[in-house]
Amino acid sequence: MRFTTNNVNVEELQEAIHVLNGESAQLELITRDDLDEMVELFSNADVYRSAHLRKPPTKEVLDDFIHDDLMLLMWRIFPCENEERGAQAGFIAWVNYAGPPFLMMLPTSEEFDLDIFRDAAQLVLQTYFTQTPGDELRFYMDHPIPEEIHHLLTEAGFDLWQEVAGVDPEEEATYIMERDTFQAYYVDVDDDDDY
Repeated sequence: MRFTTNNVNVEELQEAIHVLNGESAQLELITRDDLDEMVELFSNADVYRSAHLRKPPTKEVLDDFIHDDLMLLMWRIFPCENEERGAQAGFIAWVNYAGPPFLMMLPTSEEFDLDIFRDAAQLVLQTYFTQTPGDELRFYMDHPIPEEIHHLLTEAGFDLWQEVAGVDPEEEATYIMERDTFQAYYVDVDDDDDY
């Protein structure tokens, strides 16, 4: 989904997404001050390929993606407990330039805490479905898929969908969260439900 003045208020979106707070994670939006760090991060082939880029992007391209066109929304992920923020655990991004919008997670800590990354993903899902008219958000995962990641995604409401044009299901899995599923999992939840 491409942002235009017809489908999203960019100023409201930027203000709403600058810092996102969850139960166990806090997300901080990447700014222009972080561009040099992002160029270094995206010089890694695993990172730029995960972002569906064919080569490392230049500083100018990243600046356009992140700030001018809002086609790459990226946050730092911090563990947070009792309003105390810990050391950065990774990055999470919502990518808008390569087909349907998708999430991308990049752990930067040797300790991968599933609860923190689940909370981060839920914060971005909430933002995506409340701030845009988008119908779905995807998550791509190379095979083999770690069982704990598969469970994290399916418990969060993503459906594994193996029949996606342009994706070889032998090499990559596609998980999709549709607006109706988001509504059922995160909005229309009774307080008595065990979610």
